[in-house]
Amino acid sequence: MDIVAPFTLLASAAVNAKKLFEASKALSNAEMKQMIADLAMQMAEVSLEMATLKHEIVRLQVENAALKDKATNEKPKLKWGCYQFEGDETLYCPKCWETQHRKHPTTRVMSGRFRKCSICDAMMGTG
Repeated sequence: MDIVAPFTLLASAAVNAKKLFEASKALSNAEMKQMIADLAMQMAEVSLEMATLKHEIVRLQVENAALKDKATNEKPKLKWGCYQFEGDETLYCPKCWETQHRKHPTTRVMSGRFRKCSICDAMMGTG
């Protein structure tokens, strides 16, 4: 879905409306009716595109709310000082999860006894 399309159509319709206004005194009745019909068609296209975009925005807002709800309801388990989420074997930084609610994987350091977050440099492990 192209979000720019309705605005391009709207700009084109505005240009045509201005031309119609400027030429209204010099045009014949048939020419005037044709320009008005063209303008009405462009405005109908804009309205259809805008309705489609509004529908997509609502769909994305619902999806976003569901994802936020899922993220806030996730309860990680603690494993070797890191967080691990159900169905995921990756070990995540607890500091990043607690402060930013973001999952940042950790990497092994010091012969695998400790883990480190590449984002916040927090160290975890069982010393």
